[in-house]
This record gives sequence, C-alpha cells and structure tokens, in this order.
Amino acid sequence: MIPVRLFPLLFFPLCLDPVAKADPPAVLSPDGRFRLEHFPSEEVAAGKRPAFGIIETATGKLVSDPREDLGDPDRPEETILWAPDSRAYALTTRVGTRHLDTFLYRWDGTSFVRAKWEGDGTIEGWADEAVEAAMRDLGFSDAAHRGRILAGDGLAERWLGPDRLILTDIQECLVTEGDREETVSGTARAIVRWDEAGACYRIESRQPVALPGATETDPTLFTPRPGRVVPERR
Repeated sequence: MIPVRLFPLLFFPLCLDPVAKADPPAVLSPDGRFRLEHFPSEEVAAGKRPAFGIIETATGKLVSDPREDLGDPDRPEETILWAPDSRAYALTTRVGTRHLDTFLYRWDGTSFVRAKWEGDGTIEGWADEAVEAAMRDLGFSDAAHRGRILAGDGLAERWLGPDRLILTDIQECLVTEGDREETVSGTARAIVRWDEAGACYRIESRQPVALPGATETDPTLFTPRPGRVVPERR
C-alpha cells in the first residue's frame, strides 16, 4: 500500500503534463456560432490547414478568408476580440520578432474577409510623436539617437459597438545619448468606425491615453479589463 502522505507527490507531476501539452483554447463568438481555432502543425505543414482560422461551430466549416496567411503554427499567440453582434472581429497576431499587429475582419454572408483599413500608419505616427515627447520629458536632446526597436505593436483594445472599436499603438525603442541609455515608449489611441458607404474602417477620432492606474468615467478611456490576455513579446 502506498502511504497517504506520498499521494500528492505522485499525483502532482501527472496533473502538470497534460496541461503543459494542451492546445490553445478556442475562442467563441458572443452568439456561439463561430470560434477561433489553431490547427495542428502537421496539417499546416501538409498544406491541409492554415495556422489558424474561424470555424462555424455547428458545421465545422472553415469560414475565414482562405487567401490569408497569418500566424506561426509553432508559436500560436493570436488573440481575438469579437464585435458584440459576432459579425466582425479584430485579430492580433505576430508579424515580426518585435511586432504585433491587428487585422480587422467582417462577415460577408459566407465567410470572414479582411476589411479595408484607411488609417494605416496614422496611429503609429501619433505613437511616434509620443516617443519624441517622452524623450524630451526625460531630458534627451535633439542629438539623442533612437536605436533598436523593442516593440511596435498595434493592438485592439475593445469594441464600443458592432461597428466601432478602439485601437492602440505602442512604440518602444532604445534611446542613447553619450553614456546614457534608456527604454522610451509612446502610446496612441483612436476610435475606429466602419464606414458602410466606403466599405472600410476609418479613424473617427483620436483618444487620450490615460495614465497607469487612472480611474476614468468616460467609456472610451483606457481601463484595463480583468482577464484580458496580452500577447507575450519575444
């Protein structure tokens, strides 16, 4: 007979192993009709499946745009934010070693296709201006060198309704001047709206960036949400 006091020691590693090998969880749309699913790397390598896709739960049908080639099956880290009506979503995925980016998709009646985005580079430019302002606040002169980019992430923050959401861009770089070297970051935010007439997403307005820990009553201002997973930078 195994002594009772040894049961935790024998059982503990058996519990850990299945968890460590578990696949990333599927993420359901609000109405439960669709889910984000990562496919096995062997199916991806054989050309049978993309790295991930949107599955219709009732039929198992792949309903994401087959032309897309996003994601790395060896390190899945995509996050999805569904619109409240389940007819659109914002997908954040890695596009480089130090970069995450967000892509917007809409339901066209048969599948989800990537939506046209008219604000490319604008929010990033605002974040770049914020980096320059932070450099000045830290006492760097105009002769300071902005070196290696540590992160350049375009992230979806949250949906404000079926056709409006907040996008955030975070720029982080290494700044040097003389013997001084510091990491400097800048953030910009904007409300983005679906323009039905133009069939594209456009910037509706630039939004302020709340200080860490600030409490705001305005629903458009940033307030961290419990349970939101931020993709790990690598």
